[in-house]
Amino acid sequence: MIPFTRGLSTRSPTLAATSQVRQTELSEELIPKRIELIREAIPKASLVLWDDPAHPTNLLDLKRAETAARAFGMKVQAVLAHDVVEIERAFAEMRRWHPDAFLILTSPIFAGRMAQIAELARDSRLPTVAGARPHALAGILISYGA
Repeated sequence: MIPFTRGLSTRSPTLAATSQVRQTELSEELIPKRIELIREAIPKASLVLWDDPAHPTNLLDLKRAETAARAFGMKVQAVLAHDVVEIERAFAEMRRWHPDAFLILTSPIFAGRMAQIAELARDSRLPTVAGARPHALAGILISYGA
């Protein structure tokens, strides 16, 4: 087994690079589709994008999401969160903005705290979209992707 750290293999640079390229290719297609699903559910939505700045592909994913949301005429605000403490702070920020929906970009930090995030989103009455089946099982409203 090859150990992974922050999405990068410590023993196989080729495998790590291939994994990141594949994730980037998927994000190119999936992020706009997730935003389109939000737009179909809430046509004039204002959107919060939740990003982990430490995740290796999220800067590009954030730009893709902002571009897609603006193309659909959505107002967009990004919130950065990298650890458990920042999750609570991010929800406090989002409550002040009163967004209509919330898109979570990929992060192992978020994946490990998805039940907490789902509960905070429900308490905030904030429709949330993420990218994997376990997110929906944790209580996220919409999951579209891998």
